[in-house]
Amino acid sequence: SLKDNYVQDSKMGFVINAIYAMAHGLHDMHKELCPDHVGLCEAMDPIDGSKLLDYILKTSFTGVSGEEVYFDVNGDSPGR
Repeated sequence: SLKDNYVQDSKMGFVINAIYAMAHGLHDMHKELCPDHVGLCEAMDPIDGSKLLDYILKTSFTGVSGEEVYFDVNGDSPGR
């Protein structure tokens, strides 16, 4: 079966964690700029990329492989 023959690329975890970081950043930005609002509010339309980056860099979460994902003062995440 397809599942039995599937081998995940070793770099895929980085891609998944990058998507999670962006999702967490967007979520946190929305909570702060559009409280109690469903969908984008005026404060996020259009989205300011610099502000979004600030929110992304403040995120921390458990990554796809169980590691802690966060960003240091230089915007770097921990290496493996």
